[in-house]
Amino acid sequence: MQQREEQMNELYEEIEINMKLLGMTAIEDKLQDGVPECIEKLTQAGINIWMLTGDKIETAENVGFSCRLLKNNMIIKRIDEETQAEVTFALTRFRNELIEKIEQLYN
Repeated sequence: MQQREEQMNELYEEIEINMKLLGMTAIEDKLQDGVPECIEKLTQAGINIWMLTGDKIETAENVGFSCRLLKNNMIIKRIDEETQAEVTFALTRFRNELIEKIEQLYN
């Protein structure tokens, strides 16, 4: 049994190289205990978190603030376009706006 466990660990080390961890979770309108603290720790650890939802925008923002995913000092960009082309255009426009703001800070 011990030898099998060691072999499995060796196999894991061989396979699990250059991986990106991708996680997903769901949050209801009523948060469970510890969710805001957990999200805070994840963001402090440098983990990027995105909110994707089919909720009304107001509901999504309320949940985002209550779970500490969103903060008052953040730039919140709503992307509610429907087609892939519209989403791509909106993301490109937002990226360009951010680049422009960053350049203004350093010029």
